[in-house]
Amino acid sequence: MDKRTFLKSMTMAGLTWPLSGRCGPLSGSLLSEWVGRFGDQPEEVLEAFISRVKEVNYQGAYYMRTVQFERKKAMAARLAEIAGCSAEELIITRNTTESLDMVISGYPWQTGDEAIMAQQDYGAMLNMFRQVGRRYGVVPKLVSVPNHPASDEELVSLYADAITPRTRLLMVSHLINITGQIIPVRMICDMAHARGVEVMVDGAHRLLKHYKIYTVAIDAPEAGVQGCRITPNLFTLPEELDVLVGALKEMGATLPTA
Repeated sequence: MDKRTFLKSMTMAGLTWPLSGRCGPLSGSLLSEWVGRFGDQPEEVLEAFISRVKEVNYQGAYYMRTVQFERKKAMAARLAEIAGCSAEELIITRNTTESLDMVISGYPWQTGDEAIMAQQDYGAMLNMFRQVGRRYGVVPKLVSVPNHPASDEELVSLYADAITPRTRLLMVSHLINITGQIIPVRMICDMAHARGVEVMVDGAHRLLKHYKIYTVAIDAPEAGVQGCRITPNLFTLPEELDVLVGALKEMGATLPTA
């Protein structure tokens, strides 16, 4: 089933909840139907953010030339502690799309390389794979994740059957954005790594409080497993903020892109 067909079959009943009590200034008449794109902020977070913006605006060039670097390093270190990796393995980005696009567009592709992804993955990522397909001759291979698989093993086999000797990268969403379906990432990573295929995990819809458990569960970078890149959204921060986590020994192979 494609995205449009699935969404048409869904009802919004039971999928909304009031924001009052979570965000302070908002009235109880407002409902939040989609927190994947925008994370509403608690009042304390909003006030701290505004205070920091005022401070940066006041310091101006001084901040840009001096203060920002140490603060960014300190924040990366704090996020790395939560994520269970080293600060050198973590990059703060503006959102998950930017994080994953950095990996996809900066990957050392060669003509004829194959990449595996699902039709249900986020559209911006699929578009980037199409772009590198036109630019570098990469072959995107799409699988379709069933809404009601018989078992986790069925999903693992779905990705395994798509792998060929030309497969370089496999993208998998830990939680599919349009259905909420949780994918057995650990099992898929183990399968792909055993075949010499790197894995890029889209973890945008995983809550931060679950993130450390999540990275440990799939033997991600802190355990030194080759080729896992995980990107969770930090939902209670202004608009969007994201972290890109990658095994340090693999970072040099992926060139950052503007």
